Order: sequence, then structure tokens, then C-alpha cells
Amino acid sequence: MNSYEYFYVVVIDNEIAGMIACMGRGPFCMDFKKKEFITHLGILKGLFTYFAFKKYTKKCLKLDEDTAMVEFVATSTKYLRMGIASMLMKHIFTFPEYKHFVLEVADTNLNALELYKKLGYKELYRKKFVPNSGINYWIQMKYSKE
Repeated sequence: MNSYEYFYVVVIDNEIAGMIACMGRGPFCMDFKKKEFITHLGILKGLFTYFAFKKYTKKCLKLDEDTAMVEFVATSTKYLRMGIASMLMKHIFTFPEYKHFVLEVADTNLNALELYKKLGYKELYRKKFVPNSGINYWIQMKYSKE
């Protein structure tokens, strides 16, 4: 389901310490295949999940040539607060083909929000999320090299 060519990983002592996905216009880092959802989740849950993911990706940003989408920023709990996510972000900022980077984050993910603001991301907008999900808003943020 994942297109691994968009993923960047930090390995420390043969362990994955953190990862990030970054891609420009074109395909998403996840390739949704209906058959895979059905195989792993059953016919009803598989179809429901497949169509939910498809619906979400249709609402995703339309990227221009100079903008990349950042997804799946994650750090292993063993390596939290060691600068792994910051290092990964700063690495993708060096990609010469992109001037802007956008991402979406849950309003309840306070550590991520703090990191993104510290790195220079600015909030573009907030979108209401599913009631009673534990998330109030999806926040879209943008970083620009300029």
C-alpha cells in the first residue's frame, strides 16, 4: 500500500529511529488498492475503509510544481526529544526542487504542532474533524524557504 520511494528513514544502532514521507505533484505516498483492503479487513470493513481513504485523498491539496506534501512524520518513542524529526524536516528542506512544504496535523497533536511552528511552519487553515473522534480540527500548515 505504501510507495516507499517517498520515505526517508533515520536508523540508529540498526533500529528505525524516525521517518518522514515527502512527495511533490503526482501520486500519494500511499497507493490505495481495493483488493488489499478487502483481503485484510473483510468485504464490508475493507470497502468502507477503501472508500473513506479515497474520499479523503480527493480532498487533499492540489500541489503546484514548487510544493511538496509532508506525511508520516514519526519518531520511535526510544528516540523522542533527540531532534530526529527536526533533522528529517531540515533534510527535506534541502531538496532543491521544492520551495514550499505543506502538511496536515491534528490539533490534539501538541508536540507536532510545537515542532512545526519552531521549524517555521505557518497555519493556513483549520478544518472541523469527525465529532467525538478525539480530534477537533485538522490543521494545514505551510513552510516556505523564501
